[in-house]
Amino acid sequence: MSQLGMVVYARFDPMRYCCWAPFDSLNRYHVRAVVAGHELDKWEFRHRYGLFQQGTDGAIQHVKDILVQVERGKDRGARAVLSMTYTTNSIHPQRWIWRFGIEDDFPLDPADTPDTFPTNE
Repeated sequence: MSQLGMVVYARFDPMRYCCWAPFDSLNRYHVRAVVAGHELDKWEFRHRYGLFQQGTDGAIQHVKDILVQVERGKDRGARAVLSMTYTTNSIHPQRWIWRFGIEDDFPLDPADTPDTFPTNE
């Protein structure tokens, strides 16, 4: 009975790391990263975060957690802004912005992140 309770809880938890119930959503994402005033290209992004700058994942929280964990473990003096546009099941693009070690006036403006996904990759 307790196992059933844990499965039900995991279905509604955004991380779903311990959930053996199937992921029934598909998330497409595109991330822009500016570190110390320099916007990372797709190769620099892949090297820094171990993720593709544009891709898919079953739980968008998984992508967010990786990005935040990397920034928290990197240079304490580095300033970074991450801006991610994502959709769940191709419905309603959403934007997530995370700032590390900076004020709100850092050069990455949320309006610079497109509501659509680049197709030239």
